[in-house]
Amino acid sequence: MTKLEKRFLNCCIKYYLECSVISSDDLLKYIDVPLISLQRCAQRLEQNGYIKNLHIQMRIRFNFQLTYEGSFYSEVRSDRIKDFLLKSVLIPIVISVIASLVVASIGYLWSMRSISQNNQTPIPQPTNELTMDTMPYAISESFESVITSYM
Repeated sequence: MTKLEKRFLNCCIKYYLECSVISSDDLLKYIDVPLISLQRCAQRLEQNGYIKNLHIQMRIRFNFQLTYEGSFYSEVRSDRIKDFLLKSVLIPIVISVIASLVVASIGYLWSMRSISQNNQTPIPQPTNELTMDTMPYAISESFESVITSYM
């Protein structure tokens, strides 16, 4: 909505809310713009549903009536923004949190199941075939062979 459209509706709400028909002459008392600009603004507002029964007389002057959306456009606009935020932001966040919790709980249950199954069968203990005292001998023996080969 443009600034002129907001000014147009604010003027109608402030001064002519109780009137059944509002004319362009009434608006020109409070809005200082060319009449043709007001007419174009009125046509856009009619297309968007803020005014109805727009009758253009003598090519420029016009009369119209406010609709419910036009009378309470700021409330209607804030309701639309709230609906958008709820549907486009909050609901996807809630769904992703729920999905993450479900996936995490399934992973937790799966790991608990595997732990309980592993506790039922004994785990074989690994055996050390190499001991620590044979290891240095193997290293020193290979080291001596390398030294003697260079001499």
